[in-house]
Amino acid sequence: MALDIARGFRLFCYFVVIALSIASFALIVHDLKPIINGKRYCFPHFYTTGTVGTSVSICNFGIADNVIMFVFALFTFVFVLIGSFVSSLEPHIFIFEVAVNGFNTIWAMIWAIVVSARIGGSRSKKENAVLGFSWIDFALLLFALIVTLAVERGQKGSSDDVGEADTERAEA
Repeated sequence: MALDIARGFRLFCYFVVIALSIASFALIVHDLKPIINGKRYCFPHFYTTGTVGTSVSICNFGIADNVIMFVFALFTFVFVLIGSFVSSLEPHIFIFEVAVNGFNTIWAMIWAIVVSARIGGSRSKKENAVLGFSWIDFALLLFALIVTLAVERGQKGSSDDVGEADTERAEA
C-alpha cells in the first residue's frame, strides 16, 4: 500500500512530535535547570523573600518524558513508513501503532497536565515553549491515534461491503 493521505498525516504528526520532543528536552536540560548558588532548580521562580521555588523532580520527569516520547514516536514513524511499502505487515503494524501511540498519548497528556500545574502563572518565554510543546505533542498524538482507528474502521467497513456484494451476486 502506497502512502495515502491518512498515513502521510500520521507520519507528519510523528515527525513533529519527534522534533518537539528534542526541542523540549534541550530547553529543559540547558535553560530550565540552572544552578543557582550551588543548587539545581527547575523552572526557578524568585520570590520576594529571596528564595527560589520548585524542585528538580519536574525537570527530571520532563527529561524522561521527552526521551520516551521521542523513542516511541521514532519507532512508530519507522514502522508506519515500513508498512507503507510492505503490505503483509499491515495488521501487525496497526496493532503496534495503536498500542504504542495509545501509551504515548496518555504519557504526553500526563506530562502536559503536570507541567501546566507545576509552572504556575508567571512564566518566561522558554517555560511557555515547554508548556506549548507539551500540549502540541499531546494533540498531535491524539489526532494520529484517532486517524489510525478511523482508517482501520473504514477499511473493515469497506471489506465487509465487498463481502456482502459478493454474497448477493452469488444468491442471484
